[in-house]
Amino acid sequence: MGKMAAPSAVLLRFPLGLPLSVDVLEAYVLLDQAVDFEADPIPIEVHAQVITSAWTASSISWHGRPHVEDANTPWSRAQPSGPRTVRIDVTRVLRNWSRGPRDSFDAAVEARGKSSTGVAFALASGRHGRGPRLELYVK
Repeated sequence: MGKMAAPSAVLLRFPLGLPLSVDVLEAYVLLDQAVDFEADPIPIEVHAQVITSAWTASSISWHGRPHVEDANTPWSRAQPSGPRTVRIDVTRVLRNWSRGPRDSFDAAVEARGKSSTGVAFALASGRHGRGPRLELYVK
């Protein structure tokens, strides 16, 4: 996520296909920090918001992004010298979903902080990490 003069966000879509009978016990968005990015040592905080309107990657621009709602998820700390994988708790969001269709989970991961560089995350699998993933514990 870029320089921290203003909050920044990355938009993510995770296909789910969860049956209605499944109960979500815990859920986390996992982001790997890029290894060869020279970052300011000041940590940033990240958390997830829920995307509530239709969107596609091609419809996003600097002037328009889908509507998001703050889901009151906890803030997680991303520190360049800390753990490589940042876990963002989205349990409350997925546990409290309506009993409607659960084909995908769309999230905007927002960052805030006073870092002059921000923190770089792997957004696809490759040499920087495995890319964003959703870790679910269900019963």
